[in-house]
Amino acid sequence: MTHSSSTTEAPNARVHLGSGAITTTQAAWTELLSKVTRPAYFQFPEVHQRYLDQLGAPDSLVVIELLRGQRCVGIIAAERARARLAGMNFDSLALPYHPHFILSDAVLADGEKLVDFWPSIGTALAQSSLRWEALRFPCALAGGAALTAASDLEPLAFERRLRASNYFDCTGPYEQISARYTDLLKKNLQKGWKRIERTGAFEVKSVRGGEEGLWAFDEFLRIEGSGWKGQQGSSIAADPKLAQFWKELFLLQSAGLYAEINMMMLDGAAIAGQFCVVSGRTAYVHKIAYDEAHKRLSPGHLFIEYLLKKSCADPQIDIVSVVSGAAWHADWAPIARDVHEVWLFRRGWQARLVRLAVSLIARIRRIKQRGQQPGA
Repeated sequence: MTHSSSTTEAPNARVHLGSGAITTTQAAWTELLSKVTRPAYFQFPEVHQRYLDQLGAPDSLVVIELLRGQRCVGIIAAERARARLAGMNFDSLALPYHPHFILSDAVLADGEKLVDFWPSIGTALAQSSLRWEALRFPCALAGGAALTAASDLEPLAFERRLRASNYFDCTGPYEQISARYTDLLKKNLQKGWKRIERTGAFEVKSVRGGEEGLWAFDEFLRIEGSGWKGQQGSSIAADPKLAQFWKELFLLQSAGLYAEINMMMLDGAAIAGQFCVVSGRTAYVHKIAYDEAHKRLSPGHLFIEYLLKKSCADPQIDIVSVVSGAAWHADWAPIARDVHEVWLFRRGWQARLVRLAVSLIARIRRIKQRGQQPGA
């Protein structure tokens, strides 16, 4: 949905502090999402609340509401944090980041730009008596609000590329995607499907999030914990708060947002699971787990192909995002979208100092690397 705000209404900002800030702004926040063309799951207030309750620090929450008149046209949900960059320490406001929550950005109505609200944000934060020197976006996607603001506010901004976030365009037939695969991947997928069909009675069950589907969630945790992650203590089930976060995300019932687990069944038993979150016509693949006793069947690869075929046939899904930029994605030839760390500073000299320090650190590292090369 496109939306252009009235330029006659001056930009303004309002700050909400503490654990109740999401509840206070939730109605306006939810209405705002209806003015966003492709709202990402990590932009929903319900997801933020569950992140804060289990993985974040609710008492340090700061929600900045961006306004045109009395109408909410933007939300920035962050936490107060002491940050370090290029050897310097800052009082900052940082958007969520966790190894299990690796994308975040501001929410803006279509047609709005963060740069227009920057003076108002500074004024509102000063009136709230918060100490801050920078607003940090730990993992912002290219083309989003944060990276656009970094360009618009260049004297006040510092950004650096972290990695890629890969995705597939599923608006056309599946054959347009598979034509890009390497020959080796094509052969392995064909062999994989034949092998699993010869092994036993095979099916994939797609289980929508909710109480009735909790059996799939429990099976997913069991499968993930049965392998090397369970042995190393890095599985979801090994951390009660992490397990509760994923469970609440699976149970979440919200307009425009749902979770789904695809279960791979062999002779009636679950041997692999794929955890997806769907919003804004995009399916985000967050987790794939498989029983290592069936590793030879390549369930992870088969799951990706299954989801791509399913999504290409689904008129409600345009994009499948695999969220990260893992090396094994290369054989699939996905489309890459860069992920950046973005800092927006209160004062220009801070941004210039950080850029200088980062440049010097990078130069020193290059000199050291050359000195360690044979024959140097």
